Amino acid sequence: MHRSTAHNGGYGSLTGYGAARLTTASPSVFEENESCGDACARQLPSLEWIKAYDLSWLWNDVAGGVTLGLVLLAQSLAHAHLCGVAPIRGPYACLLAPLAYALLGTCHEASIGTGGLVSLVVSEQLAREYATPEERSARAATCALLVGLVLCVMGLLRLAFLVRFLSRPALSGFISGSALLIIKSMSGPMVGGHLPRPNDKHGMHAHGSTALVSFACLAWLFAAKPLANMARGTALERVAESAARFKALVALALASAAVSLGLAPGVSVVGEVPQGLPPIKLDVLSTEERVENMLPGAALVAIVVFVSSFASAKKCALHGGYHIDSAKEMWALGAANVAAAACGGVPVQVGLSRSALAISLGVRSQVASLFAALLIAVVLWGAASLVEKVPLCALSAVIAHAAVRLLEWETLGRLWSRRHLGSGRDFCVWLVAFGGTLVLGALWGCAVAVATSLLLVLRTVAAPNLTVLRVERAGGRAGEWRSSPALVSLDEEARSSLVVRVEGPLWYANAERFHEQVEELELFYSRRGEAPLAVVLCASSISFVDATALAVLEEMVASWTRRAVHFYVASAYGQPKALLEAALGDVGDCSRTIDACLAAENASRTVTTRRRRATSHDLARHSARPDYWASASGDDDAFKVGFHRSLPSFQTLPTSPAGGAA
Repeated sequence: MHRSTAHNGGYGSLTGYGAARLTTASPSVFEENESCGDACARQLPSLEWIKAYDLSWLWNDVAGGVTLGLVLLAQSLAHAHLCGVAPIRGPYACLLAPLAYALLGTCHEASIGTGGLVSLVVSEQLAREYATPEERSARAATCALLVGLVLCVMGLLRLAFLVRFLSRPALSGFISGSALLIIKSMSGPMVGGHLPRPNDKHGMHAHGSTALVSFACLAWLFAAKPLANMARGTALERVAESAARFKALVALALASAAVSLGLAPGVSVVGEVPQGLPPIKLDVLSTEERVENMLPGAALVAIVVFVSSFASAKKCALHGGYHIDSAKEMWALGAANVAAAACGGVPVQVGLSRSALAISLGVRSQVASLFAALLIAVVLWGAASLVEKVPLCALSAVIAHAAVRLLEWETLGRLWSRRHLGSGRDFCVWLVAFGGTLVLGALWGCAVAVATSLLLVLRTVAAPNLTVLRVERAGGRAGEWRSSPALVSLDEEARSSLVVRVEGPLWYANAERFHEQVEELELFYSRRGEAPLAVVLCASSISFVDATALAVLEEMVASWTRRAVHFYVASAYGQPKALLEAALGDVGDCSRTIDACLAAENASRTVTTRRRRATSHDLARHSARPDYWASASGDDDAFKVGFHRSLPSFQTLPTSPAGGAA
């Protein structure tokens, strides 16, 4: 069981035992030359860390698990309250979900449980279908089951990459807008009524004791960390640090004590809760439920669960120096939500704040999550009556305090400060996602954020980044070809050849735009008297070429051939090279360098120049005939125009029978 570990993560190190594969996993169960044990370890990541587990980690995992369990107990009660269901449904969700994630998840420090962002989206979904808290509580497990099934199906189809289309600015705007919605939704319960509403002549409705308890809880939650910092170096340092670490639990305990002692009369509390552990029900779905009405909302909840959880797990992996698998994470989150539904709980996710707490506590594996779930089970089995006296306003205060930390104004400021560097579009995306969430709600705000990100992707791929390249010379020798910040002279830099590079795939979405961009460049240089004699396409950044792009390239090559303009492809590799050489046979070797293409063009032009001299004498002699220009056909005119463009030495060719050759 003992094994030497690296300083940055032990068995999770990229170079240590059990490091996750950095390559894309195969969809098959067994890979070539793979044993049955290796296949099981690949499908069950828990076998990997169990083999590499060091008993010296056990104390930190147990102590961290107890701490996480106490924090999660308080947060889960508050998150269930935010969902609009019975608060006890929150702890129920944290019983089996950590076990499911521990078996299938790839993040070592992730703390699976309820979350404020997901709870807000779930509350809107349940409020649309069910009016009373009792109905919403009864259907919370159904929502969790549907979320889990959606995640499992997405994991089975390996659709994790689709969720990544949600850009960081869109996600940040959505989270910030959702945070304000959470604060707004909790403001009423915190004052025991509601804040001033538009067209309300009576103004704010509030209950004095409720508002006093809420503001006292908020004051403690915001002051706990500063007080702990002030107590450093004193005799109260350990006490202050412990109180700050469990500040949510301390707030709920003090509020419950105030209600029990009669210091806060009239404050609403959680009330009677079922004693003991909940029964495990696998038949959560019933034939009477309108599953089809909940499915679209459950799909959006699943997206929020995966995006927020994967971001949290990714931060943990970066800190520990190991790799996480997005497909396995999707499977693990789906299984965790199915397990939460079996206990009658609400949807779950990986909590960012709890995961950060786990790292600070020295947690090394999912053993900590198992002890956290065990602690919650012990509390529900033997001390569920303690939950009955918790004031609802205190739960609202805990949620409101956590929501303040979700506001990402610094991201907005950073995007604004970089707007002149190309972040102006991201700034607008942030505002659209933020405003859409505030106006339409969290459920459709997520849809707006996803749609905005997808439109941004489509707009980007539909307009390929086409740059003109120039060579940097040093000491009289040709140097490296680089993108030019301005359009350079072809005669000076590329010897009358237009060298361009496309960054990204060349496919049906941007092929026509690529054609237009090249035509615009040709027109620009033609107006400057530098009509290109050759076009070189640097394909080093082209990752993919499809049939539509090939058809467009064939049309462009045919047009250049009629105008005696040569076309070359340079630095192509893989699929683009094979496809371009097969479809455009005359372009030659598409993997040669730009300099090699220009050398081939110079050699071809030298041979052509010898023919020009003989053709020049013959053309000047025949053009003096009166019937020469009258008998020229349309094809001859096209030939003369192309010939005229491709031979700069013939710029003084006669334009009428009266003219003469220079």
